[in-house]
Amino acid sequence: MGGKPIFISNLKLAHFRNYIEINIDFPKGLNILNGSNGQGKTNLLESISMLTTGRSAKAANDRETVGWSAINEPIPYTRIQAKVVDDPSFTNIELILQINQLQNAQKDGLVSYENDLLKTGRLQKALKLNGVRQKKINGAEIIKVVSTGPEEVTLLSGAPSERRRFLDETSIQTNPQFLDINQKYQKVVSQRNALLRRMREEQGPRTIEIDAWEEEIVNLGSHILSNRYQLLRSMKEQLNQSYKYLSAESGDFNLVYIDSTGSSENSSQQNIRENFKKSLENNWGKDLAISTTSVGPHRDDFRTFLDKNDIGIFGSRGQQRVVSIALFLAEAKYIKEQTNKNPILLFDDPLSELDNLHRERFLEFGISIGEQIFLTTAEPKLIPEKNRKESTHYIVDQGILSTSNKTP
Repeated sequence: MGGKPIFISNLKLAHFRNYIEINIDFPKGLNILNGSNGQGKTNLLESISMLTTGRSAKAANDRETVGWSAINEPIPYTRIQAKVVDDPSFTNIELILQINQLQNAQKDGLVSYENDLLKTGRLQKALKLNGVRQKKINGAEIIKVVSTGPEEVTLLSGAPSERRRFLDETSIQTNPQFLDINQKYQKVVSQRNALLRRMREEQGPRTIEIDAWEEEIVNLGSHILSNRYQLLRSMKEQLNQSYKYLSAESGDFNLVYIDSTGSSENSSQQNIRENFKKSLENNWGKDLAISTTSVGPHRDDFRTFLDKNDIGIFGSRGQQRVVSIALFLAEAKYIKEQTNKNPILLFDDPLSELDNLHRERFLEFGISIGEQIFLTTAEPKLIPEKNRKESTHYIVDQGILSTSNKTP
């Protein structure tokens, strides 16, 4: 298989969405989570994925992950704990989300105190490794995760923000400095926007302060852009391989980055910086008028082309589904090659829109990459019989997870 075997041997949840409390062991290989819709299968995958970045890809706000059962606690919280085995050692990783006092305080008779607290209370996070609290919420050096589900088909056809998130989450797991760089970049863009808004309201002249923020934006943003270009170049070949294996068809894929600052994949680091700086200068009047930084990696996009056709625009639903799965498998291979660690694969109902051939090939390819796979389904018969017999089965029922000795 290659790569260092990494897997979760034990998972504990407390007050995470509809899970009041669970403590369960998992083996390597394929773990099938079986249950009807709305029972908590997706929630369990979400909890595992949050251990990498401390953020939920499903929730508009992370406080949504704090379950209603937590309101009975003195301070509402959710806790995700996992024992991550990295042979021959292991790491206990723990993510805590805690909701403190109300920001805007009072009961008014219209909204309950409990509702106010869970919806508007101040959210605090903490990450612990082997019981030691970390300065930053970043577990990506310990656990690598690739996650996909039925809604991920919109990665190709949906909003650019979804594709930017895909690039950033991949980069966080392969570049130890990327999370810090990206967070700082988002912060300085917000600072520049606030200054633009103040200058527009006061109708004052351009200041030295704005120059300082722009210099920092260019420094940080050029690093992000260089990282994205390198990522897409590397993943292009991985995508061709994974698509060919899934579909038994050859295709010529191209991942095209749409750079709002005018650079391209052939641009040097110096050219990227110069183009970024010039683009900020050229858009100064527009940015001042709308109080927003209109260029930079936070406004960029990438498109997926197959034989020169944009799959997000011209691909059928079925083709988009296969290509999106191939893209996530390419991500997994990229992470494995860059870190020499096998990512844990989280597949949320991936088989419902695939035919039998694609189901078999999908699982074969996934098993060849990941040391451990979590797969949810409401229809176990969709899973090829060979894979069902070689997997471990769990029943998910209203936030309760139990093992099943019976092969469905």
